[in-house]
Amino acid sequence: MLPTLAILIAAQAQTGTADYKVFRLGNPVGSASLTQKLTSAGKVTQFKLEIKSAGTTATIRQTSTWDLNGLPLRKTLEMVTDSPRRRVMKTISFKGRAANIIEEIDAQRTVSEVIAPGAETINAAAEYWFLRDLPKKDARTRYLAFDTDRNLWETTDAIYLGSKSLTIGGKTMKGFMVRTLTARRTVEAIFDDKGVPIVIEEENGTRFERVVKKDAS
Repeated sequence: MLPTLAILIAAQAQTGTADYKVFRLGNPVGSASLTQKLTSAGKVTQFKLEIKSAGTTATIRQTSTWDLNGLPLRKTLEMVTDSPRRRVMKTISFKGRAANIIEEIDAQRTVSEVIAPGAETINAAAEYWFLRDLPKKDARTRYLAFDTDRNLWETTDAIYLGSKSLTIGGKTMKGFMVRTLTARRTVEAIFDDKGVPIVIEEENGTRFERVVKKDAS
């Protein structure tokens, strides 16, 4: 069951944005940007990732929308590679426990539906941690999240590990550390007080590090 969290509804829209450097095993491989907005209706995130590898550039854009309880409403995903030229576009709308998928790969269109299995909640309470809700240290939430890469639901655990200080670009910041676990991977992220990641690290050696603007002198 989801933990009971204090709900602090913002009186007006709250927006957080960040740019990132992307590393793989310590080597720079690309860049990313994130915009996150909290409104009276829920949460919207827009994410862009550009990765260069083996002479190919891949650009990924994803928009995700949740209601005020963390229930997924809609996701769109576009991935374009330049060599070879390829375009994948997905639109996923959620109704009840069903993910309705429209997928276009190089103009070939397919439609499918994937039902969330079992009785596990699909409400992602952790999407609102630090953006709106204030979890206690060691708070844990389990839910089914939809994987847009593989078109399936997977059990996801999010655990708040506590506050943590870190230094990036010569600037020391305080954040909140969360570990997210699925059957395939472990991700650790440190968030600011608007719920926007400062650093994201995956166990495969991928690291997203926020670009910190230097204070004007």
